[in-house]
Amino acid sequence: MANYEFRKFVNATGFVATILIAVAILVAALVHWISTGVFGGGIPGLTLGNGLPNILMFFANVCAYLVAIISGFYYARSKRSIWFVIAQSASTIIIAFVVISSLF
Repeated sequence: MANYEFRKFVNATGFVATILIAVAILVAALVHWISTGVFGGGIPGLTLGNGLPNILMFFANVCAYLVAIISGFYYARSKRSIWFVIAQSASTIIIAFVVISSLF
């Protein structure tokens, strides 16, 4: 029983983390777009830059995002509510868009 409760807790934490990551990305984008004009430039802090530490940090962030997304997906699916799945899917799309756009 404890194992199931722990898994449920980890999955719920992943779900909340995915939502919070997506909200943080949206707020950062909104602040940047307001400060530089409409859709000018990119999102600060999400470029690879030069050097091995920046590249390692990028891959560490991607791994953290993947863990949060995967465990959050299982939690949303266990709730059997379409709204949890929609929130998880929308957050996953936002995170994927920002990660992919930071490569270019």
